[in-house]
Amino acid sequence: MGLDIYAGTLTRYYMHNWKTKLQQLAESKGIEYNKVTPDGEDYDGGRTRDVGTIRGEVVDWMDWILKSIEHDGGGTHDPWPEDNESPYFTCKPDWDAFGALLLVTACEYYDEPVPPTVTPGWAYYDNHLVQSLSDEFYENMSLVAGVTWWLPIPIVFIMEAVKPLGMDVTIGTVRGLRAELRTINELVWQADEDSIIGWGTSECHLEGGAVLLDSNSELNTESLAKYAYSMLYQAVKFSDEHNVPIILDF
Repeated sequence: MGLDIYAGTLTRYYMHNWKTKLQQLAESKGIEYNKVTPDGEDYDGGRTRDVGTIRGEVVDWMDWILKSIEHDGGGTHDPWPEDNESPYFTCKPDWDAFGALLLVTACEYYDEPVPPTVTPGWAYYDNHLVQSLSDEFYENMSLVAGVTWWLPIPIVFIMEAVKPLGMDVTIGTVRGLRAELRTINELVWQADEDSIIGWGTSECHLEGGAVLLDSNSELNTESLAKYAYSMLYQAVKFSDEHNVPIILDF
């Protein structure tokens, strides 16, 4: 199961009015690309969906989330814009890179050497250092708490909810993710923004912005971690500029 990052409106996400990096790459080469949505639906490009209905359900859900936060003492917050036309950002770190980011962070935090390579498809969640990081920071670090949606709300929280169209989801905020990324960078690299953004094209085997890996090759742990960090950083940057959620799509 692959992993994409999407930053954009929920309406556009549920209308399937966006294309993953692999989809864009395939289309540029004239290759047929079949996609299944993260909820297991057959991808139809939004053709069978009514945008007014989808947007209405998303807005109702957003209102419910904001009222729940206010009821729990989190303050009153303005809704973010929802439509089917606003720009979106997408990238493809995949789970190998996402896991490498957590592994490198855990190694630095616990003062342990970083393994030079990982195997494609490695089970990062079984690594004892990643497990220790998760156990220690599960309640206040979204990257190890199973968060897959970050909302553009100017407070920090992690909560369980139900998605607009069903299925459970663990939610955090873009503000919280931004703070986590800042802490990781200070701990591991102390890199400036130009370097971080540059990792998006310099630290993995890329074509069209998608990670293309030889399944028989060992993968450089540090490069994968930098790539995943860059993708999350750029998603946060885009979210800040456009006031939209961030989603892990898989």
